[in-house]
Formats: sequence, C-alpha cells, structure tokens
Amino acid sequence: MSTNASAITPNQTVTLTATVSATIAGTTKGPTGTVTFADNGTALATVPLGGGTAQLTTALPAGTTDSITAVYSGDANFLTSTSTSSVSVTAGALDFTFTDTGASAYTAAPGAVAAYSFGLSPQYGTNASAVSFSVTGLPAGATASFTPSTVAANAGATTVVMTVQTAAAVAQNQDSGAPFGRGIELALLLLPFGMKRSVRKRLNAGCCCCSCCWLELRQR
Repeated sequence: MSTNASAITPNQTVTLTATVSATIAGTTKGPTGTVTFADNGTALATVPLGGGTAQLTTALPAGTTDSITAVYSGDANFLTSTSTSSVSVTAGALDFTFTDTGASAYTAAPGAVAAYSFGLSPQYGTNASAVSFSVTGLPAGATASFTPSTVAANAGATTVVMTVQTAAAVAQNQDSGAPFGRGIELALLLLPFGMKRSVRKRLNAGCCCCSCCWLELRQR
C-alpha cells in the first residue's frame, strides 16, 4: 500500500496504490481480480487489478485522519489477502478566519448606533456549513443585528457588519444641579478582542471595561 500524499486539504484528492504479487518464486501466472480500498474499515471503492497494481484517486472526509487498507479478492490461482500495513492520510478541516476590520471600541450617547465591521473568510474556498452570529453582554436596553444575518456554506469571503442600537436616554431627578435636572450617561462599547484570530466555531474572550460584547459564531 502507498499514497501520493500523507496530508491533504479538504478539496484535494489523494491517489492510493496497492500492489499484489505472487509470493512463490517461479510462479508464471500473475494475480488477477480486484482490490477493495477501505478507510478505517469502511469500503471506499473496488477497482480491477491490472499488471499486479490497483489504483484509486478519491477525496476523503474533511477533518479526519484516515487509515487506508487494501483487500485483494483472490482468483483461481491466488487466495484473498489483506495488506499487511495501512497508510495514514490526514484531511484538513473546513475552517474560516474571522477578523475585526474596523474600530473595536465606541463611546456612544444614549440612543446612538455603533457599527463594527468584520471579515469572514473560508480557508479552503467554502465553509463547512452556514455560519450564523449572536452577541451577549450588551449594555442594558441595547440590541444588536448583523448584516448579513447568516453566511451560506458556499459563500466566499464576506464582510459582516454588527450594528448595536443603544438604549434611549431616560430622564432622572438629580440634586447635583445638572441642567434641567437630567443626567446623560455615555455607554462605552468594547469588543472583547482587538486582533486577528482564526476560530472554528466560537470567538469568545473577556475584557475589563464598562460594557463588553461577546460575539459568538455558529456553524449549522
């Protein structure tokens, strides 16, 4: 058993080769029949043996380490047999990078809107599944929305904007002599990250600030 690559990307194929030969010296007939290639015990395909060699070019499941074996069917002159050793092939996982591309902090007056920009890019041309977004830890009364709200599995690099609508000002009675007896508080909105990082399903970190948002990415 042999392979042309021990590690592949999710969209790359691998070529597997099995050689069957007679073990008795002086044998004039060569083995015929078929060879079945198996991945961790599960058959991938059965191909005819030609000139003592069988070859299969195939894709493997993303994010797995595959142990490939070959089983010879046997013929009128030769018994069935299984490869004495296996070959290992690692197929990379479908993954993406999620990068903040704009400001990571806003100081917003009550009722104002803060917008944050991100870049979502699949590492191998496509996402494993659709990607959706949610956020927690917003200031009281604030809401967040995303444009787009989801990114399809077959989408390429996508710009994602998170818009945070802060709560409107509320009149308060104060004894501090503030004009008109009202106080206005500014909301400090900070993302819990300020650098590029690659994530598979969740981007989650803490920070020390007045109000911080935790952004979660989900693949479904």
